[in-house]
Parts: sequence; C-alpha cells; structure tokens
Amino acid sequence: MVYFGPSRGCLTCKKRRKKCDETRPSCLRCLNTNRVCRGYEAHANGNLIFRQHEHQSSAQPPRPLPFNSMARKCSLPVRVPAPGSSSLPPDILPKEVPRDVMGECALRAFFYDFCIVPINPTLSRGFLGGLERMVHRSGLQSQVAKACMAVGYASHGVKLFRPFFVQEAEELYHELLSALAQAIRDPGAIDKEQTVVMAILLGLYEMIMARDTAPGNHAAHAGGLAALLRIENDPLSLLEAVCSGQSLLPNALRGQGMFSTVCSLGRGKDLDTLLLRLQSICRGSETILSQPSLHGTEQLRILLAEASALNTDIAQWQQAQSDKFKPTTAGHIKPDYTSRQFRPGVGSWPGRVDVYFDMSFAAIWNISRTARCFLLDLIIRISEILEPEASDRARYTRDLINLLCDIVASIPYFLTEDVQAFLRQDATHDISNPGRAAGGLLLMHELYALSQLPTVFPEMQEYFKRCLGWIGERMGIGQASLFAKDADIGKEYVTSGCVIIWAALLV
Repeated sequence: MVYFGPSRGCLTCKKRRKKCDETRPSCLRCLNTNRVCRGYEAHANGNLIFRQHEHQSSAQPPRPLPFNSMARKCSLPVRVPAPGSSSLPPDILPKEVPRDVMGECALRAFFYDFCIVPINPTLSRGFLGGLERMVHRSGLQSQVAKACMAVGYASHGVKLFRPFFVQEAEELYHELLSALAQAIRDPGAIDKEQTVVMAILLGLYEMIMARDTAPGNHAAHAGGLAALLRIENDPLSLLEAVCSGQSLLPNALRGQGMFSTVCSLGRGKDLDTLLLRLQSICRGSETILSQPSLHGTEQLRILLAEASALNTDIAQWQQAQSDKFKPTTAGHIKPDYTSRQFRPGVGSWPGRVDVYFDMSFAAIWNISRTARCFLLDLIIRISEILEPEASDRARYTRDLINLLCDIVASIPYFLTEDVQAFLRQDATHDISNPGRAAGGLLLMHELYALSQLPTVFPEMQEYFKRCLGWIGERMGIGQASLFAKDADIGKEYVTSGCVIIWAALLV
C-alpha cells in the first residue's frame, strides 16, 4: 500500500465520527459498509483543492494550487431487491451523500471511470486524459464540469439501477444543451476548446443513454463536433485533419498525429498515414463488391493489390513496435472440457490473456488489428471471385484468425478491474469485477465491426456480441447493448460514435 502522509480521514468517516483506515482512493470502512467514500481533503496552503484562497496578501500574487487528482471509484452498490422480495427498494439520495456535495461525488466517479491519464504524455495520449486539469482550471461550476457530472450520473444510474441519478443526469443534460447551442451561435460565449469538449461529453452521454427508442442521438453531437472542427462526420476525416496539423483539440497541437508512437517505419509509414489509405479502399470495395458482375476483373485486381499492400504495411508497423509497447502475456485461460456446449464466459475465451503499456496503447493495437481484419476479409472475398481454387487463401485465413485471437486476448484487459484476479476465477463465468467504463468505450466499436465481418466464424461473432451485451449492462453503455442486439444500425450511427471516441483521445 502506498503511504500518502498524515491524513484526517475521509470526509464520510469524519462526518460519522468513525476512525478511518485512510485507504486510498476509497477507505475500506466505507466500502465494507456500502457507503460512499467522499475522499480526502487535499490541502495546499490551508485550502482545499478547487477552492478559492480566502485570505491572501495583496502584496503577493496568489500562488497556484498544486494539482491532485480527485478521481474516486464509486462505492455505491447495485440496487437489488431485498431478500425474499422481487421488487426493488425505493431509489433516493444515499444518506451518506449530502445534496450539496452530490455533484462533486459524481465528478469524482466520472474522472475515475472515464479519464485515463497517460503514464508518459510524450508517448501516449490517454483517454480524456487532460479533462480533469481543464476542470481544475475552470472550476466545479463550469459548463465542462457539469457535462462531466452528467456523464457520471448517467453511467452510474444505468449500471447501478438508480433512476434518481438518471434523472439528475437528464436535468443537467438539458441545461447543457442550451449552453452548447448558445456557444455554437456565439463563439465568444465559451472558448472553442471547452465548446468542443462539451460536444464530446454530451455525445458520450447519448451513447450511454442509447435505447431502442432513441438509438442515435449521439450522431447529432458528432455532427456538431464535426461542424466545429470543419471536418466530415467520419473518423478518418478527423484523423486527416489531425495529421494536417490543424489546431483542433487540446492534445492535437504538436503535429504528432493521432496514433503516433515512438516507432514508425519512416516517411508515410506511421499508423495515421496507413489508416488514411483505408479511405479509398473502403469506398472502392463498397462500390465493386456490391455488384461485382458490373465491374471488370482489372478493377478487382487493382483493389486486391491495394488491400494486400496496405495489409503488409500495417503488419510491418506492428512488428516494428518496441517490445515495451507490445502486449505482454499475463496468463492463459484453459478450455472447459467438461461442457458439451462451447460458450465461454465474457473475457474467458480459451487462450492467452494480454496486458499493455496503457489502455490507449491497447486501443491503438486493436484499431490496427481491426483494419487488417477488414483488409484480409476483403482479400479473401476478392480472391474467391477471381481465383476460386487459389491455394494462398489459407494463409490469409490463418492471419485473420491470429489477429482475432490477439483481439480476444485483449478483452479482459479492457473490461476487468484486476486481470490477475480475473485469471483465478472460473472460466465458464463472465467477468465479475468490471473495470473502468473507458475500457468498454475503447473496445466496443472494434467488437461490433468484427461481429459483422462475413469471414469471422459464427462462434466468435456470437462471443463478440455477448461481450457487447455485458459492456452495456455492467458498464452502463447503452450503445453497446444496441450493438449486441444486432439492430438495424446504419453506417452513420457507427461512424458518429467513432468520431466521438477518437476525439476523446485528443482531450
């Protein structure tokens, strides 16, 4: 356990006049009694973080407060029926949380669940990694802070079955919609950086709250974000804008691209540039494969050559990465030979389980793998049209299976709180200790895309959909639930979500 110096105990234990064990980020006394641990006072010059100095000499300029993260894991339990009853108890404000600090608790939980601060900012972007510092600068009453609260309320309200929090989220959301509309009409009302971040956060809110009756409201926020950034509502258009050096978002100012790492293969062989080449291939494949009989074999051969070359280049990029940034095997899941039906639990597909440098690196790896899966699927399908008896398709199929296994091996890292504890559980069961909601957001679009590929065998397609359903239920992300149901989801629905997620990597 890390020693954090002397403490006065957490705010919850102080209020209850109980001795606090001072465990960080949430004390064990609160967790064991199902109370909300409100965290600890972080003192600087006698003042709490995020509070104004009350007594400062006019002769001396105010010294900035040091930044200390206020992120805390929500310790509220899931609302379940009382023993011997089938009805849920009334949902009211927890007695341990005074009304005047409830928003701060939601903010703390949001930072814990959704913000991944990079271990090394020069190598990794994280996910909403700079958002807490932005709130620290702008204050707890700022529009950005309220947007974070709305997402925190929504996520925990959904996954903990607490409509009280959902109602709080909805009220904040409608208040923020008016503020965002005003900011778009009057660019001087809120600075552009905060307006862009608000659009991203409200898009995340809609992705969390997505239901069968209102599945695509996030697309409106993605469209607004695209308008603010002057790009098309497409993730590759966002990538192209970042690569061109436009000053769009807080962490897109250094000309590093979006998915740049310390290793590239020279000019034109960084992952950003390689992914941009997908754009023309995607458009060509949609046109040609929809009605292959209307196009000559020459067009098919050109498309095949382009897809093969890009697949090779991305494979070389993967191989050239430093060992520090490649996945590391944490353990293996053994097959369940006692069951007659192959139905592994979520996260428990037999094989290895990998861990990564950080979660944003894991996301980049899966984006590169998904791109190659799409290319290999395209190569196999074109080969079947041009050369039905070709023998080299087995090699492409083998490469596709290896990439799918790599993605499957990453799933526990994204979805569980503790990989080693997960490896000790029964492989027939789903993950029992969900991790941060950011992991589900960073994984779900890749899982959905792969579940739709014709060359992915049905057992793995079904497994990906079950993982999506678990993300929706246990991580409180409604859009994942819709993906799992394989509803009538259009391309714009998926690309709009990707725009929001990719933009969040740059905050």
